[in-house]
Amino acid sequence: MQKDARICIALFQQPGIYGRMHVVMQVTGRKKVCKLFAGILILTMVCWSLESYVHSSILDRLSQYENAYNPGGCRDLLLSKLIFKHRNDLGAILQKLGFTVGAELGVQQGFFAETTLKQWPGAKTYLLVDVWSEQDKYSDAANVNNAKQNNYYEQTKHRMSPFIANGVDVQICRNFTSICAKQYPAHYFDYIYVDARHDFKSVYMDLVDWWPKLKPAGIFAGHDYVSQNEGPAQSGQDWTINFDGTIDTTGTVVKGAVNKFAAEQNVTVHVSQEAWPTWAIIKPVIH
Repeated sequence: MQKDARICIALFQQPGIYGRMHVVMQVTGRKKVCKLFAGILILTMVCWSLESYVHSSILDRLSQYENAYNPGGCRDLLLSKLIFKHRNDLGAILQKLGFTVGAELGVQQGFFAETTLKQWPGAKTYLLVDVWSEQDKYSDAANVNNAKQNNYYEQTKHRMSPFIANGVDVQICRNFTSICAKQYPAHYFDYIYVDARHDFKSVYMDLVDWWPKLKPAGIFAGHDYVSQNEGPAQSGQDWTINFDGTIDTTGTVVKGAVNKFAAEQNVTVHVSQEAWPTWAIIKPVIH
């Protein structure tokens, strides 16, 4: 199922029939190419002919062809992958995709980690990364004093205890994200959620540091896809102050860092339908 899911995602990221064929040859091996060719060709023709249709309409029509190349069911996978109303939907998506290894950068009290793991019973390893310490040059509601930070850390461990009891390998790296990233090899995680510091330079650094740690066709996501004037300013936070004391004069903060990174990687940013949105990127198989 997991391999089928990765093939499904990868196929829909490729711009043409040859790109899709190359994905299949890379992921499944040449023996399956002939069997899958017919379905892929049909898929390509259907996409061309239905280019003017809305996304959901295309998916409805693709469902009648999906078994030709992916018995796992691409329609449901694509619906869950591309359309999510709230970040709390991500756990169920990870479960459907058959993913097992995840990481969350920026944890606070562990509420979102708890929500994610409740919907993701197939999770085997979940890494929590947070310095749990008051930081300089950071105007953010989450940047509380060290006494509260330590309390948040204890709350997180308490919330994770039921999942640990059920066999999930919950790992905690209490340090800066850049340091924790060095402890894990390339292509280790199926899913990484970025929600640590929200200034432009910090977000961009996290994206650069953790992208190599994500498996091809994995989900790279993060919280607060906004500019300074789309929520932070109104709530008394100033995310334009970078970690090194410089000022983000563009005021684009998280959204700007994510958009810059996505443009450099030539990937699409999907956004949830909520206040303080979550962004999500699917890492291409061929990169």
